[in-house]
Amino acid sequence: MSQDQSSFPTNQNFPYWKKLPHLVQTEVGLMLSFFERKKLAFCSKATEIFVSGLPIYRFQNLKFCIKHGVFSVELKDSRGSTECSFSTFYETYKNSRCFFEKVEFPKGWEQINVSLRLFAYTRIPFRCNTFVWHFGGIGTLPEMLDWIDKKPIKTIFLHNTFCQRTHAEIKNNMTWKKAENLYIEFCNENPGIKDIAFQNRNIDWIDLSNFKNLELNIAGISANDAWKLIKAYKTCEHPRGSCFIVKSRSTIHCKTLTALFDVEVNNQPIPNIPAVHAQHFPKSDKRLVLVVTIHPKHFEGIVCGVDTIKEDVQVASGGVFSKNRISPSVTPIIL
Repeated sequence: MSQDQSSFPTNQNFPYWKKLPHLVQTEVGLMLSFFERKKLAFCSKATEIFVSGLPIYRFQNLKFCIKHGVFSVELKDSRGSTECSFSTFYETYKNSRCFFEKVEFPKGWEQINVSLRLFAYTRIPFRCNTFVWHFGGIGTLPEMLDWIDKKPIKTIFLHNTFCQRTHAEIKNNMTWKKAENLYIEFCNENPGIKDIAFQNRNIDWIDLSNFKNLELNIAGISANDAWKLIKAYKTCEHPRGSCFIVKSRSTIHCKTLTALFDVEVNNQPIPNIPAVHAQHFPKSDKRLVLVVTIHPKHFEGIVCGVDTIKEDVQVASGGVFSKNRISPSVTPIIL
């Protein structure tokens, strides 16, 4: 009998295994690592059935990297961190049941190398809550989104600048459409062009409004574009506590923006929120109201209960990402 086969209890080396309650057997199985489970499943039909009956294996993080020229992955779970080649991981992963809290693609030149090497494999979408992308420019983001399972995805982080022209390429991707929370750093594609509206011409504000929670970091935004986002967001059926925030490197012109409102302009200050202007927009659900606060370098909208405006704004003000309510392990950086 091989070492792998003897590692599974049998009547020969552990005669009391079958007498153990099923819950105890399961607890023993849960002590095995991801790769240990796979080795055990290969031993026999009985071990395969046993492993298949265990709860799905959960990883905290899957990060792609290139170490010493080898395409590798860094895996983190409750047992600690493990590094292995992607080919080793892939052979185990393709026939396994596992889930990742976060899947992260690396920064800089490695991202291109990782993407190209990943394309050599048959795509098996990763089941995860959060997708994190580090790259300045278009890169291979549209193709990478196809490696993320659209069913469980909740949050997308796009770091280190994101090129506006990619929006048209990814907004119809099902993984993108299924996510609820979105954090984006936009780059200034053409620093020499002073027309902010022209720089942002490829941004679909209606598409962005569909995210329950949105944070957009941008070089600048025109009053017309800001109003497009507000108007679209207030018509969406987002639940209480949902919010968006747009952080701009250039000044938000409050008077120009409020002149576009389709309701009577009425500043209703909120205690402890030092906004230039606070506007209430009624929702189709009469129990809710969208409260938009305008600040010198950002504006935000929060879906509040009509009777809990003060409390709801104070909880969500600043954006859910800044408050680490979405993904405590990822801290957004404003460049």
